[in-house]
Amino acid sequence: MEITEHCTASGMFYRRHGDQAGHAALVLCHGLASNSSRWQELCEQLDLPPGWCALVPDLRGHGNSAWQGQIGHAQWLADLEQMLTAESIQHHVISGHCLGANLALQYAVRRPSGCLGMILIEPMLPQARQGYLRVLGKLRWLLLVVAFLIVMGNRIGIYRRQLPRLDLYELDRFTRQVMQTDPSNSALLQRYAAPLDDLRYMHSAAYLQALHATLQPLPSFDHLNLPCLVMLSSGGLFGDPALTQRALECLPQVEIHQLNAQHWLPTEQPDAMRLLMQRWLKLRV
Repeated sequence: MEITEHCTASGMFYRRHGDQAGHAALVLCHGLASNSSRWQELCEQLDLPPGWCALVPDLRGHGNSAWQGQIGHAQWLADLEQMLTAESIQHHVISGHCLGANLALQYAVRRPSGCLGMILIEPMLPQARQGYLRVLGKLRWLLLVVAFLIVMGNRIGIYRRQLPRLDLYELDRFTRQVMQTDPSNSALLQRYAAPLDDLRYMHSAAYLQALHATLQPLPSFDHLNLPCLVMLSSGGLFGDPALTQRALECLPQVEIHQLNAQHWLPTEQPDAMRLLMQRWLKLRV
């Protein structure tokens, strides 16, 4: 599959996988503290419909789209729109994992033109939050206060000049190997549920703003009459799958699946996730 690399006018980095002449795209948005390498394994194996490509961004503040200013849903939505316009995409399916699923849902609500459907992988709905995210949701304004103070420090030259790049393609493969010999999920949680480790790869202000965006309320979506594929983790580490399913069943064309995982379906259930997406895309588009 041919891969090309691009940047939007606002500086968002993204990769285009597949048909370079196609005018339809599957847009894949990664989660908090992630980047476009989250989807490399999927894009290598996914059988897209003829004439389709996959557009895979590093959301502003993540990966190759490092950013030390303001970020959030407004900036990301504008970046995605710029990307689709630059690539002359006429029709698209918007998809994402975790924060990326929330962003995909917002994009479909606020920019429905050309959208053929949504694929939501472990969306973080406010009413279904569990664990420390539920507590942080009540205190999310503090995240912006701390982020503002860090940005002020950045403006006077206090910031890390270089950050290592997180390769989730290799990390996922390594983690799955460890999980085969240690089914306790300890390796998974030690790396993927470790905010301090995440901060090695992101500027602190960007991380806090992205976390705040993950915890923000979502716009009303019960009026959306778009086909929607939803994949939830049965373990529900950060979100109750039953409450999430109940909230999304209001969508008139929704298909919901629960897979055996804690939260990181691209890591824990890559084949099941890919096959569901592949079948749904062929049926719907």
